[in-house]
Amino acid sequence: MELYFIPRLFDEDELKIIDDVISDDQWEQAGVGYLTEKSKARSTEIKWIESEILNEKLGQSFEVANRIYKFQITELSDIGILKYNVGDYYDKHVDIGGVADIRAGFPSRKLSLIVPLSTDYEGGDTLFHRDAEPILMKKEYNTGTFFPSYVLHEVTPIEKGTRYSLVVWALGDPFK
Repeated sequence: MELYFIPRLFDEDELKIIDDVISDDQWEQAGVGYLTEKSKARSTEIKWIESEILNEKLGQSFEVANRIYKFQITELSDIGILKYNVGDYYDKHVDIGGVADIRAGFPSRKLSLIVPLSTDYEGGDTLFHRDAEPILMKKEYNTGTFFPSYVLHEVTPIEKGTRYSLVVWALGDPFK
């Protein structure tokens, strides 16, 4: 499995936009999939960001990362900021979407991005499962990690502090 990294993904002005969203205390419980079903597989909060500046940066970043993967991508999803408090987690899952999503007419997630936005927490490791030994994602602040949305991954429970991360997906027609 090939991961693609972009260190220092966002500049200071872009990080200010993100920090302003994080500091607004209007969080909602995150669901699973496009239908936002509540599930025991996940415990975290989310906020959605609408920002032309961030959309432009992320579009350019996905274009660069997709040179490795060569997926047919048509658009980006909304931008999400995740907040994991002590005890929060996300069990093993794939981002691609399920049968219910396809039946509902939602495009498939093809390429995923996670960007750590905090460092003062313990636990909360993102693990990718492709072989017998999982691959640990770097926890480096503001480093974008791109990976195919069909890769099985998880976030282990937070033991101390609060983890913030940005997530977004490149979308397209289902893989054939």
